[in-house]
Amino acid sequence: MTPHPEDNLPRSIRTALDHEVTRLPAHHASKLAAARQLALVRLTEQQEAPAGWREQLALWGVHHTQALRRGTVALTLAAVTSIGLWAGLSMSVEEESADVALLSHELPLEAFLDPGLGGLDR
Repeated sequence: MTPHPEDNLPRSIRTALDHEVTRLPAHHASKLAAARQLALVRLTEQQEAPAGWREQLALWGVHHTQALRRGTVALTLAAVTSIGLWAGLSMSVEEESADVALLSHELPLEAFLDPGLGGLDR
């Protein structure tokens, strides 16, 4: 696997900045070092601080919206499946009743007792 140029970008930026710092006057270098230290302290304070109410509310909303979306998809799938089953059942019942009506009107009653009548001797 070949490394991507972006993987080395932070290291190359840090190297370039460190190289240029050696050319700066001492008072500028000390100000930059103090600013860097202050930034690192603020970063660790932000990472260690508990999330505020806005962040907690946003996380709660994302979590519950995601659950709502999953529930909606599941409910839709169940509804479509049940409608398909119901339609299939009602069609088969209608077809059976049509077949019975058709057969009862066209065939005499004795034909149902005939063992040679194909498929009706069940």
